[in-house]
Amino acid sequence: YGGGQVLTIMGSGFAGGVSSRRDRRDGAWGGWLIFDYADRTVQHELLGTAVSICGSECIVTATTYGEVTCTTTSSFSAEYFSVFGTTEATPLTGTVVSSGPPLAISHGSALDGDYETFFEADGACHTGIDLGEGEAAVVTKVRWFPAHQRPELMINGTFELSADGTNWTTVHTIASSTEGWNFELVDYATPVRYARYHSPLQRCAIAMLEFVGMKASASGTCPIQILTQFPLSHPSLGPATTNNSVMRREVSNVTFSYRVTDTPTVTAIAPPYGSSLGGTLVTITGTFLPATASSAEVYLNSRVCNVQSASDTEITCITTARGLFQPLTVAVRERSGGLGYAVHNTTVLYRYLDRWSDLNTWLNDEPPVEGDTVVIPSDQAIIIDVPLPRLFLVLIQGFLMFDPNASVPLNLNATYIIVYGGALQ
Repeated sequence: YGGGQVLTIMGSGFAGGVSSRRDRRDGAWGGWLIFDYADRTVQHELLGTAVSICGSECIVTATTYGEVTCTTTSSFSAEYFSVFGTTEATPLTGTVVSSGPPLAISHGSALDGDYETFFEADGACHTGIDLGEGEAAVVTKVRWFPAHQRPELMINGTFELSADGTNWTTVHTIASSTEGWNFELVDYATPVRYARYHSPLQRCAIAMLEFVGMKASASGTCPIQILTQFPLSHPSLGPATTNNSVMRREVSNVTFSYRVTDTPTVTAIAPPYGSSLGGTLVTITGTFLPATASSAEVYLNSRVCNVQSASDTEITCITTARGLFQPLTVAVRERSGGLGYAVHNTTVLYRYLDRWSDLNTWLNDEPPVEGDTVVIPSDQAIIIDVPLPRLFLVLIQGFLMFDPNASVPLNLNATYIIVYGGALQ
C-alpha cells in the first residue's frame, strides 16, 4: 500500500513514450513526440503511456512495444483504513454533476472556488462531483457556504454518497445552517465515486461546497489500466500546447492486489525528535522491513538517515543535518524497491528540533535573557529543555514544545504568548 514497488507489465502495442516527460523520445508503435528540427512548426504528436492501478498512478519509467516498467504510488482501500487508520484528508475534485437547468450563474458555481457565484435551482435539486471512471474516495468531511443571506434554504437538505450514481446513501441531514462556512464530519468507510448535496423539497442556493476525503478503492484488488495519452509538447515550442488527454484506455484481464500482509509498516520511531544538526541515533521498529543494512533506505523529512543495522522488525540509523525546512515524512524501503515503502499512521513521525539550551539555536549565539522578545519563524522547531527567564513576547510561527523527558521543572513565562500559524506543545 505504501507505493515505491517496481512493476513490469508485459503485453503488446504499448505506446513508446513516458507521457509525463517532454524530452524527445523515439518509441515503438506509439513512440513519443518526434520533431522535425528543419521546420520547428512541423511535429508528429505520437502517443505516450500511463498506468493506473486502483485509481493510483504507477509512474512509468521505461516502455517499449511489448513492456512497460513503472513504480507504484501509495494506494488506499477500505482494508487499509480498517488496519492502519485514516491518512491526511484533502479536498476532493472531479467533474461537476448538477440538476438543471439552474437559475443562477452555472452548474458548477458551488464548486468553482468563488464566493460571489452560487448554484441556485427551484424545487428538488442537487449539485456535487463525479470523481471519474475508475476513481473512488472515502469522504470524511463536508463543508458548505450558503448563498448570501439565504442559509435557511439549505435546512433539511442532505449530503449523499454513491458508488454508481444511482443508489445513494444519506450521510447527513442539515438541521441548521448559518452564514459563512459550515461543516459536518462524515462517518462512512465505503469508497464512493459520487458525492452531492441534495434538496428534495425546496430550492438550492449554495455558494461553496467542498467534499474532503482520501482517494481509495473499494478493494485492494484491481485490473491494471493502460492509458494511451497525448504527450506534452516539446520544450522548444514554449508553453505546453497539449494536456496529456487520454486517447484510449485498456483494462487488462490481469489484476494487481494491494494487501496488508504484503505491506511493510513502521510502528514506532525512537527518539521521536533530534537535533537539526543531525547525528541522532534513531531506532525504527515495524514489520516486513529491509533485512540488511546494505538493502535498507531511510529518509526522515526528506533527509537521508544513514543505516547502521537492519532486520525485518528493526532498523537503526543516524540522522543527517536538516538543512532547509521540509514536511514531516517517514520513508523506509528496500533500495531495489522490494515490497515498496513502509506505511505508518499519523502519530509515527520524526521531528528535527533545536534545543533552547544550545547556543547555536540563537542568532549570534546569544540565547534570550529576561525581558527579550523571541520569534520562532515558520521554518524552525525548538524544544524547551531548561527553565526560562521571564520574557516580554514569544511569537510562535514555527513549532515550540516542552521536553517530556526533562529532569527539571520547565516553564514558559511571558507577558504575551502569540501562536500565529505555528504550534505550542
